[in-house]
Amino acid sequence: MFTDAPLGALTGYQLHTQISGGHQGTLELVDIVIKDRRNYVFAGSDNVFESFNVANSQMLAGLYGSVVSSKANGYLATFVYKASPRASGTFVFDVLHDEAAKDQTFLVGPDDRDKIEVTGTTPAMITVSRMK
Repeated sequence: MFTDAPLGALTGYQLHTQISGGHQGTLELVDIVIKDRRNYVFAGSDNVFESFNVANSQMLAGLYGSVVSSKANGYLATFVYKASPRASGTFVFDVLHDEAAKDQTFLVGPDDRDKIEVTGTTPAMITVSRMK
């Protein structure tokens, strides 16, 4: 998952995802990881904290007492899914970003009250075809 625009002052973020669609079967979230990538939004920072909740399709990451700037295409995390044996069709992977939702995706600026709203996303389309 990546940012689509530069961020001037970022101290943390929460990602909450969902899978929908498909013709049959399911995609099961099996892991959430933050890989060591050059474009990771917190690359080079020593004071990063991370928390993952695979059962709830949710994660968060942040910095203790620091602020970073990020270019567009800043890497946030990787969500790893496993297709059920009967899964087929096109599944839609997206983040929850409705402000009214209890669980949502958001970014946080330097002040604890600096919530950077996610106003739109580009969902990933995952096509699963069964082998015969």
